[in-house]
Amino acid sequence: MRVGAIIPTTGELPRTIGLARMARMAEDAGAHSLWTNDHILTVTNPASVYPYALGGRPEFPPQLPHYECIVSTAFIAAATTRCEIGTAVLVITQRNLLELAKATATLSTLTGGRLVLGVGIGWLAEEMQALGYSFQTRGRRADQMLGALRDCWTGHPAPRSEDYVRIPDGVILEPHPDPPPPILIGGISAPALRRAATHGDGWLATANTQHLNTSDLAERIELLRLERERVGRAAPLKMVLKLHSPEAAVAQLPAVARQVRDLGFHELILDPPWANPARAQHTIADTKAAVAPSTAGS
Repeated sequence: MRVGAIIPTTGELPRTIGLARMARMAEDAGAHSLWTNDHILTVTNPASVYPYALGGRPEFPPQLPHYECIVSTAFIAAATTRCEIGTAVLVITQRNLLELAKATATLSTLTGGRLVLGVGIGWLAEEMQALGYSFQTRGRRADQMLGALRDCWTGHPAPRSEDYVRIPDGVILEPHPDPPPPILIGGISAPALRRAATHGDGWLATANTQHLNTSDLAERIELLRLERERVGRAAPLKMVLKLHSPEAAVAQLPAVARQVRDLGFHELILDPPWANPARAQHTIADTKAAVAPSTAGS
């Protein structure tokens, strides 16, 4: 199983330690991939339910700096040479399709194909509405955008006139990435699994080390398999787990990584303790060693 690392784009660490330094340290520690997250803006006292915490409330104060996802991903790419660079996840439903296609095609081309595009439909209604998009229609909008994005990456998309996607005749989007970036669909809900089965090259699940439920993940993997059969897609689907880990749980990561590997995931994205860069490096290296082929029987 491959091991990647989150490079934090929220808070003070991107400035005080530096995105470039953290990215190079993760690459030097043996990470296969580096990942950013996405918020364009936050709001005071949101009413939206945060789906990745037990209490449904965000675990970060809204006034924290959030460095823009695509810009940060490009910055990390320029600081490294080997790792794949991914978004985990970019909220596709609050982006303009043609602008997103252009930016990601540029980044994929300039990095020699290192970009992996992880996308989700978003949870913060106030953010999406502030950017001028409907929160209620985000699922249908995502399906239409995903249906059109790969066509945009050919450089010469066909004209479209759908409810949420409109491309006039004669549009040219060059350069075009060859091959196009793989698309991972984020989320653990039933609609997210259906979207991954229908539109994705992979599935990007999210969990917390302290509340990891392997039985639930196994059930969702089976649901995903059944959805793939239903839509008639036989191509292999990459399964990736993004694992948030509070400081108290970092020591558990090697053992947890073996559990994740045994579930059938192809890649684990760690949340290293970047406040201590040396410990973050050791966390990446130790977790990678725990799931190396030589330890498969341990």
